[in-house]
Amino acid sequence: MLLELHPPALATVSGNDIAQSDQEVMYIDAPSLKESTSLPDCHSPSTFAETTDLLEKVSPQKSICSEYTCTLTDTDTDHDELYMPSAESQTETENASDVEIEKSPLEQKKFVVFEKNLDELFVTCSTCAKPIVEQSKKCIGSMVVVETVCVDGHQNKWRSQPMIGEKIAGNLLLAGSILFSGNTFQNVNSLAQCLNLAFIGRSTFYDMQKVLFPVVDKAWKDHQVALLNETKESSKLDICGDGRCDSPGHCANYGTYTVMEENSSKILDFEVVQVTEVSSSNAMEAEG
Repeated sequence: MLLELHPPALATVSGNDIAQSDQEVMYIDAPSLKESTSLPDCHSPSTFAETTDLLEKVSPQKSICSEYTCTLTDTDTDHDELYMPSAESQTETENASDVEIEKSPLEQKKFVVFEKNLDELFVTCSTCAKPIVEQSKKCIGSMVVVETVCVDGHQNKWRSQPMIGEKIAGNLLLAGSILFSGNTFQNVNSLAQCLNLAFIGRSTFYDMQKVLFPVVDKAWKDHQVALLNETKESSKLDICGDGRCDSPGHCANYGTYTVMEENSSKILDFEVVQVTEVSSSNAMEAEG
């Protein structure tokens, strides 16, 4: 029995090709390995440990786990049959890989891409793979549009973001993230300017409120209905309320009156009152 060692970067060379190949193959006589009627299982702990010890004696600086792959050859023994997946299992695997669930723009991951790395994607034409001779980039808020022309005249346009209806997905999600997280546009915009990051403008942010405010209103109403239904099942309720103005003194423009269930500390309702709806700022709390 011979123990044949191959460095991982070298392909296996047959006996007829050894004389014509420059690749070095090492053959080591291993009489200590017992003859068997079948090829030893290299995955068994005992055989693997025995083979590893032998290799370490021959070349202590080479580890079988990292430097070499081990192949046992014996012309007098029967080789174990390799596992080959059936046609049915291969078909099931291919069908599972072909069926990909498309994620919504919100669920998809977003990445910060530098301009130089982006330009590396537009060296050749996506239609004919020939060199690109003209390239132009245009930013629409946080979205970049790249237009290219190759030597054969193929014109291609690539957008970095999908569309949600008629809105650019990234611009809409940025405006929603600022609003839903309780941040202000100015703070997040300052961050984008320090990073030199393509960002939406102030007018775009406030224009998106036409889409975002109805979403917030619906989410609150659905949540309130669930709270009231839960409250109806309680045997004891302690309802308390209080008002708060946007500024102290007699110059407040807005007042909010909030009603809370004290035992659960859950807000059941609130009302926003503008000073123009009442006689003075002092009357906003009572109105609320």
